[in-house]
Amino acid sequence: RSEIKRLDFIVEKFLSAVRPSHLVPETTDLNELLNEALNFIGPEIADRRISVTFELAEELPLIHVDRDQMKQVFYNLIRNSSQAMGSDGEITILTGFTDENVFVTFADNGPGIPGEQVRRVFEPYYTTKKTGSGLGLMIVHRIVSSHGGEVEFKSREGKGTDVTVFLPRAERLMRVLPQKSEPSVIDIDVED
Repeated sequence: RSEIKRLDFIVEKFLSAVRPSHLVPETTDLNELLNEALNFIGPEIADRRISVTFELAEELPLIHVDRDQMKQVFYNLIRNSSQAMGSDGEITILTGFTDENVFVTFADNGPGIPGEQVRRVFEPYYTTKKTGSGLGLMIVHRIVSSHGGEVEFKSREGKGTDVTVFLPRAERLMRVLPQKSEPSVIDIDVED
């Protein structure tokens, strides 16, 4: 019975990861969320002898996200990088912002993925690993999209992979465009 309960728990977690879920957004700091996600997965990374370097932007604008779901995104991306490298690798996590977005990039020095496989990484059940469900990046894409964001995936075979998550700022800056001058009117005399 205990094994059945354990398997039932696993199936429930699997289904909850795949099903769309209700967002509970709150205004938060991206750098803080990254630290929380890293603390959670830290022991697994340490066991693999993977070093993590933070390059976090100061005075990062706030974002409006479901904290638990966004931590799941970061956890999945850090875990994917660490699994791709095996051991003795390096992950660089960097944050920044534009007028409209806040972004975080996870860059690893793992084996990378061949170009023809990159376009398939967000497909359900597609994986380049020997073991894995092929759902991690699909879940990342779904969660980020549900927050109005985007995911950019770049990989160089033999050199590593960069995954960037763009999320809308809680308060977007508005650019004021210069006022257009009145169009000049040219009088043309036309003789018949």
